[in-house]
Amino acid sequence: MSELATDVGTVKPPLWRRGWFLAAMSIGLVGLFVLFGILAFIAHPVKYQGNSMEPALRDGDRLMVQRMVAELKRGDIVVFYYPKDTSKHFIKRIIALPGETISIDASGAVYIDNSEIQEPYVSPAWNRSPRGLARSTLAVDEYFIMGDARDVSNDSRSFGPVKRNLIYGKVMWRYWPITR
Repeated sequence: MSELATDVGTVKPPLWRRGWFLAAMSIGLVGLFVLFGILAFIAHPVKYQGNSMEPALRDGDRLMVQRMVAELKRGDIVVFYYPKDTSKHFIKRIIALPGETISIDASGAVYIDNSEIQEPYVSPAWNRSPRGLARSTLAVDEYFIMGDARDVSNDSRSFGPVKRNLIYGKVMWRYWPITR
């Protein structure tokens, strides 16, 4: 009879009442809230489509974009609303900053304040039909933005400088594909 009493005393509580299970669920829920907070306010994933940023980005690349951007620099790859239709989003590279004077000669060389800039990210294979640009000075809230594949890029050469309020993110890194 004492064996039966011992068996009754070893009944385990249901899984949801066990301490380790509640702790794991709590940690998991906190983790989900943190992840959603990061994705909503700090960064979000973007799938790049097109070829205007070849060879830096390729069609289908998955990118992590930083949403809150305090400082923008020349060379940053940014995400912005297309100035002529803000329902569309573009990804291009910042070439000239507010207040700078930009010009592009017939060979495609870019000049900022009369000094040629080096652009190692531009592939000659994607820059065979350069378009010149007369000297233009940017306003205090404007950026001159271009794609790396200049022959196929719809950029500031076509639609003009981009106002700061249209730029809403900066590419932090490519997370897919892992290697190229």
